[in-house]
Amino acid sequence: MEKTIKDYLYSKKKLLNDFDCDTDYFLKNLEEYNWRVKDMDGMFFLTYWKEGGKLNECVIVKKNNNPLIMRKEDYTMIVIIECVKVAVVLKNDMEV
Repeated sequence: MEKTIKDYLYSKKKLLNDFDCDTDYFLKNLEEYNWRVKDMDGMFFLTYWKEGGKLNECVIVKKNNNPLIMRKEDYTMIVIIECVKVAVVLKNDMEV
């Protein structure tokens, strides 16, 4: 289990570095979703959906008044605000 956790954390750090992210984000893989970005008077929104499925619309976070949209080769990373469930991983020997 420890190796799995370390491998995940290493891969996540590498992915964020590849997109030049200086902050740690929750990552959600949406490779199988269609998507588009809308600019509505300077507010940016990401809409993503599976074919025939419901539309999910999220606000895109801005930094220095620019939307956080990073394009690299075949992939784009967009930092959004979306309600998420968070799973935490804790070491059992740290339980008090």
